[in-house]
Amino acid sequence: FFSRTVFYRCAIITMSITRNEAGHYDVLCGRGGGRRVSPGLRELAHRYAVAYRMAQRGQKKAVCMQLIEELEQLGGRFWVENNRDGDGLFYEAGFTDEQKIRKVKEVIRRIEVDLPPPVENGPEPVENGTEPEENGG
Repeated sequence: FFSRTVFYRCAIITMSITRNEAGHYDVLCGRGGGRRVSPGLRELAHRYAVAYRMAQRGQKKAVCMQLIEELEQLGGRFWVENNRDGDGLFYEAGFTDEQKIRKVKEVIRRIEVDLPPPVENGPEPVENGTEPEENGG
């Protein structure tokens, strides 16, 4: 097994794979669009998208961390492409949690989801299912 060390944003990377060797839950990072999003990450992102969209600003990070923990429990790893050598290899990235969260947020934001309708604070219906009458006059 051939391995070499590459530095990427102050992270040391030592293992390498090709695109075809990537697992179902492996996340391939680098230049390019959605073609690099793993099927496993896409599946998890669909499951977490509604919770992410409905979360308050401070809670979105926690939703992403739950997704990342599940992804890693399923064997997923974050890989980065080596564009300098043009060898088509991806190297295991020693991403920080913030870097992982940034990648996951990027994927979740691309997903279209149907959010439940907002709850209105109007008058409550009466027991027979009709709206209460307003007092006129």
